[in-house]
Amino acid sequence: MLKFVHVQDAIHLDLKLVNVMRRQLDGKVVLIDFGGAKQTSALQITSDGNRKLTVCVGTKGYMPPEQAQGQPRPASDVYAVGRIAIRLLTGKEPYTIPENPHTEELL
Repeated sequence: MLKFVHVQDAIHLDLKLVNVMRRQLDGKVVLIDFGGAKQTSALQITSDGNRKLTVCVGTKGYMPPEQAQGQPRPASDVYAVGRIAIRLLTGKEPYTIPENPHTEELL
């Protein structure tokens, strides 16, 4: 499902457990809430080769540092999928798990 979003040149930007649903019609897992999604072509590059900052959209605990700094990329969604897995495996919201202040890795 995420591959389809990225092939469409888009980034979801707010992946979290409540935005992953199982469709009753056929039992397939689908993504919902594309309110914060962006086309990657809309992420502009400045004249010096850097990405132009964008408005920060996402949810604490699921959003990677580059997205929080206004520079999302498709890998930002992949990071959020990892955080969803942590939520499913631990039963804890990722933002409640202590982080290493230097590496931002969950402890």
